[in-house]
Amino acid sequence: GTGDAAARATSTGATEEEEDMKLTSVMRRATRGVHDLSDKLVNMRLMAAFADRRVYAEALSNFYYIYDAIETELASAGGATGCGAHEKGELKEVEELEKIKAFLPELRRSGLMREDLEFFLGEDWKPDLESASVAVRKYVGYLRHLARTHPILLLPYAYHNWMAILAGGQMIRKLAIRTMGLDGKKGEGLRTFALGGGVRGDEKTTRAG
Repeated sequence: GTGDAAARATSTGATEEEEDMKLTSVMRRATRGVHDLSDKLVNMRLMAAFADRRVYAEALSNFYYIYDAIETELASAGGATGCGAHEKGELKEVEELEKIKAFLPELRRSGLMREDLEFFLGEDWKPDLESASVAVRKYVGYLRHLARTHPILLLPYAYHNWMAILAGGQMIRKLAIRTMGLDGKKGEGLRTFALGGGVRGDEKTTRAG
């Protein structure tokens, strides 16, 4: 499933001491305070979004552009190596990117988000980055800049966004079912949070691109 893919993608068989030094562990410690604050802000706004399906869809669309940028750039990463990097270091980065790309079909969310957006906004909904907020457009622009200059730096963004789906996203799914009257068995409007179902969404995004 998707959770297993995330675990395999980041697993190194490290000792406890090595685990403490892993980038993922360092990031969790460094961002704990900001993460707790952002969680509180998001939770406050969620209830308002759940009161109106269109408001919820508009919020989801902002996340769609971010996930789509991360996943699209990761899928094509590998050729660019970044400015000033040593040749040996460049090769190592390409190898690491190729490892992550092997898990993209299971982890990818953007195609699934698009299915949910079509459910809420109609099948004729089409992505339009210019309609997103200024903050989202700047975020996407920065992600694309990283992809051109030092694509290995996309990995922390991918990690945090995927983990948001694997962890907090399951709570959002339950709330969406309860407050918006969605059918958890059919999964319509809930594909974003599906575990182990990333391939279909990935294929849809590829066809649409």
